[in-house]
Amino acid sequence: SDFNTMSDISGSNKINEIKVEDFSTKHGTNTSHEKPNEFQNDIKLSNAQNGHQRGKVKGVNKMKDKIWLCSVCDAPALKYSSYGGKVCSSCRAFFRRSVQSGYHALFECKLDNMCKIEQDVRKKCQFCRFKSCVRAGMRITLVMSDQERNSKFNKFRRTNRTIIKEETESKQVSITLPSNLYFAFSSEEQIDLYNINIKMASTGSWVQNLLIFDREAAVNLIDYTYGIADLKKASWDTFKRSMSYNFGKYILPRFSEISELSSHDIGQIMNSNSSGIAQFFRSCQIFWMGSDKNEKLAKGHPHCSGLVASHMVKISKDPDTMNSLALHDLVSRLDLSKDMADTQMPTYENVYQQTLVGDKHMMEKHREIVNKILRWPRDDNNKFDCWMVGLMTLILAFHSEFYTLIDKEKLEKIQLKYITILQRYLRSKLKPESANTKFLDAMQLIDQTREAWQISGANLV
Repeated sequence: SDFNTMSDISGSNKINEIKVEDFSTKHGTNTSHEKPNEFQNDIKLSNAQNGHQRGKVKGVNKMKDKIWLCSVCDAPALKYSSYGGKVCSSCRAFFRRSVQSGYHALFECKLDNMCKIEQDVRKKCQFCRFKSCVRAGMRITLVMSDQERNSKFNKFRRTNRTIIKEETESKQVSITLPSNLYFAFSSEEQIDLYNINIKMASTGSWVQNLLIFDREAAVNLIDYTYGIADLKKASWDTFKRSMSYNFGKYILPRFSEISELSSHDIGQIMNSNSSGIAQFFRSCQIFWMGSDKNEKLAKGHPHCSGLVASHMVKISKDPDTMNSLALHDLVSRLDLSKDMADTQMPTYENVYQQTLVGDKHMMEKHREIVNKILRWPRDDNNKFDCWMVGLMTLILAFHSEFYTLIDKEKLEKIQLKYITILQRYLRSKLKPESANTKFLDAMQLIDQTREAWQISGANLV
């Protein structure tokens, strides 16, 4: 037979297909009316010159371009099974990330758990998309955790070390093997984290901002700190409003990512009622759950750097601030030499115990969540970590489920950036097990913080 219609098969590993048009021209066959015979459908070629394995050339009627569709969203599926299901690369990655991060346990559907999952709208409902993945045959148990993946790779690493050891012992050569790899925080991520801290702290002392926002409330809080007056409920409420105002007006605009959002969505993040959730989380970092001041400081209580007293000491050393805010009379009646342990800071009882009313179970739930918020930003040595507070504040501020948005996906991408930074940061600072636990706690705190914030708003006296 004449095989000249094929491209050069003698020097290539690629198995080429015979064009039926060329074959019919060469042999005078009318392919428009006749079915291709078996000879055209299945031709076995031998590349004797290079000794390659025999291959099978398929004719055009063998549906060589047949496309499998994703069982979840109908996009073109991958060639092989993914965790037990026939899905596309996007759904495979979504399923893997959801399981590894533990997000799948937090997904919720805003409708009736019956959302239609298609390629163009598959990101609209994570709950229904994940449910469709499971229905498609994808199994959570097939996704390896970080520990399992490390164990698998370490197995090969140990094998390699054994081989190297045997070889070096026979040659009497001493080789130092590399230590285990750690999740190093990249220089780029360190710069991102540093810039976040600069943006969050760029408005100066929050005590100074409160003095500008409402002098009477600020003076009451300062006097309370030094034991001169009782803390008024109105002063605490004003303090929270001040935090929200400064965060929306001065801090958020410094994050260039929000410029990609529509004016409506920016307004939701800055001015909607739900924008107070992130500030509720921040405000919880300034009071104490217990009453034993010596115990809190002895155990490395996290709020030492945020105490009103420490801010007042700094302000008193700044002549420009002292003059512009006319603080000389206020500072003159304060004993700035007092040890931190001798100053007061608001307690949970001061802030909420006397102002919350309602179901006892809800009150206990509120206290439990606030306690979690207070204890979360601590490292393995029980030391307060301001970076964790900053990142968690942004994650809460950019949580799309809190708002009514035009483009939900854009805000989700912004939030994902800071979730990723938080996860990487925790792995670089904490032990692996502690980092994983701390990250999962952070993801659970998103809804828990909203719940405590809702209880606060619904049960105020």
